[in-house]
Amino acid sequence: MVESDSRNKVMEGNTTSAQRSHAAALSRRTAEAFGVVPFKMEDGVLRCLCTWNMSPEALHQLKNECGHDVSTLLVAKETWDSAFVAVYGSKPEGQDSDLIEAVSQAPRLGKTFGLDVPSAPVHGGNTKFLAITGGKGGVGKTTLTANLAAALAGQGFRVAAVDGDTLANLHVLFGSRPRHTLADVNLGKCGLHEALENTSSGVCLLAGKPGASESNCSVEKALDLRGRFDYVFIDTAAGASQATLDQALTADEAWLVLTPDPASVLDAYVVATSLLELNQDIVLRCVVNEVTDATHAKLVFAKFNTFLGLDNGARAQFAGYVRSDSVAAGASRERVPFVLAHPKSNSAQDVRNLARKIAGLPADQERSPGLVERLRSLFAA
Repeated sequence: MVESDSRNKVMEGNTTSAQRSHAAALSRRTAEAFGVVPFKMEDGVLRCLCTWNMSPEALHQLKNECGHDVSTLLVAKETWDSAFVAVYGSKPEGQDSDLIEAVSQAPRLGKTFGLDVPSAPVHGGNTKFLAITGGKGGVGKTTLTANLAAALAGQGFRVAAVDGDTLANLHVLFGSRPRHTLADVNLGKCGLHEALENTSSGVCLLAGKPGASESNCSVEKALDLRGRFDYVFIDTAAGASQATLDQALTADEAWLVLTPDPASVLDAYVVATSLLELNQDIVLRCVVNEVTDATHAKLVFAKFNTFLGLDNGARAQFAGYVRSDSVAAGASRERVPFVLAHPKSNSAQDVRNLARKIAGLPADQERSPGLVERLRSLFAA
């Protein structure tokens, strides 16, 4: 339920101790996450101030968080800021309010973005191609690629990982020193299967070449891996360049990695909108990285999905989350996926949950690979 106040103002007399009492119905953290301020309780409905039209999905999520039916009153940001201070005693922490402001001012991109739509991918066999992408660097895209691949390989699946990033550092996380790269394949210096390398993690790696041009990072030839592997992960470059979008659209599913950082969410929003404009049928799943817990992740995702729906009603799917964990950074320095180096860590548990979702397994069940499958995983190339 959304109400509109064209005057964009709230009477000064309404900011009272009675209004402050509604803070108990909505925690400060939830208010910041959803960008709302509780204003009054009326007929069992918690009325909140808001600066944009919230989607029904976001309103439902907010209702679940506070335990009340919710309606929103559209007001100017200055009014919202003043009301927040009146209710909670101080200004927002900055992160969420900055995000709201940034997205509200983000330029609306054109219908086609001036980009070419690649032909629809056709994959044979039972191979699933998954592109791991992100709006900005540093969100954990490459780390997630390596660990998801290692987690699935550890369960006996045939898994390959392709580094399509121009920075090309996926091989570092596998402790590999590749002899051949994806760029070599694209330049005709070697064949696709010659460039594949078995890693100690059980993942077959097609490494990238640091500093290679975008054209030499094309993953089109990697589609010839279909039928040979159960899963092929494509670690894309960050951002929304034509080459990066092509890589994501080549896959069966695009997995978008974001963090609670406002810049990360805004950049992810641009990538998601670009992909959806190019292919409205794309399977777009989101992983929220560097969160404290599941609630934190779902709040970040709810905001992101609300912003995404402002343009065309499109929705991404919540795939899961990975909690902040110091051991994850340490494992990167050790040049080994943390699901193997620190299997009991929070981040490793979260990645294994994501891997189970990909494999269609229940959250508490792992696939038990037989000897033949383990050998096949190690010697897939």
